[in-house]
Amino acid sequence: MTLLGDPRRPDSVKRDGRFNAEDIDTVARLQSALATLESYSFYYVDDHDALIRRLEYERPHLVFNLCDEGFHNRPDMELHIPALLEMRGMAYTGAPPSCLAMCYDKSLVRGLAQVLNIPVPNEIRLLPDQPVPASLAYPLFVKPARGDGSFAIGDWSVAADRPALLAAIARLRGRHAVRDILVQEFLEGREYTVGIIGNVGSGLTVLPIIEVDYSAFPSGPHIQSYDSKWDASASAFADIRFRKAEIGEAEARNMEKASVALFGALGCRDYARFDFRAGTDGVIRLLEANPNSSWCWDGKMAVMADIAGMGYPGMLQAILDCAWKRTR
Repeated sequence: MTLLGDPRRPDSVKRDGRFNAEDIDTVARLQSALATLESYSFYYVDDHDALIRRLEYERPHLVFNLCDEGFHNRPDMELHIPALLEMRGMAYTGAPPSCLAMCYDKSLVRGLAQVLNIPVPNEIRLLPDQPVPASLAYPLFVKPARGDGSFAIGDWSVAADRPALLAAIARLRGRHAVRDILVQEFLEGREYTVGIIGNVGSGLTVLPIIEVDYSAFPSGPHIQSYDSKWDASASAFADIRFRKAEIGEAEARNMEKASVALFGALGCRDYARFDFRAGTDGVIRLLEANPNSSWCWDGKMAVMADIAGMGYPGMLQAILDCAWKRTR
């Protein structure tokens, strides 16, 4: 069984709050890739209203959990899918509920990284009705404390001064109904991603590190905004590219070591992605951890898999093989 998001229901993260043609195409490309894997056979389930009833009588050997939208397409209910599968005693791919719950809150991951001596940006967390401190060092990056897919992130999220900061906070609280907000040191250096496939105890494969290529950006802050991920009509959608990172051996080794440590400490399973960015001082800091990271054909994991020579079907096969071995 392959579990996916429900195209019948609204999806607050996607463009216009619903599944679009590009989302349907992504699923079609997934199905085409999986059809080439001779070791497995697949059927697809995307009707969330019928899911609980189906699980009462269906017993798949392994559930390929690609429902990163969350139950009923709610990101805050992503952990509910593996929780439901565990209650039914079913084997599934990817992270357990506890890992997804922790990683959904970015400041919790940051706190764990600090304990592991992994560099992180300076930040404060603003709770509802909490005043904004007067003494802050700019530029600052303003974003939801919880969320996925660059939800509620745009060029306006980078504040160069206090008026811009207050405007960004007001926009998050007003237009996007965000309650808990992170005000974070904006790292202006190069941005990297580390991908891992495997499991603690049976072996981890670290994929080639990639870098976000902002060279085509005409102006504005170099960030992966909501439009750059979801709006095909936006210039940022086409302007952001990914390439194999050009980085020193020591820096690469530090990011790989940090990613492996976080993979284990967070309880990630089968695959995960970790994003980093350098500050003006040259120190590379953790941005966030992404268990059950994007499985899409053009996502960062797929780019890394291509560079590694695995290809998209090979990446999917590797994830399934890791889960199969782990759950046996």
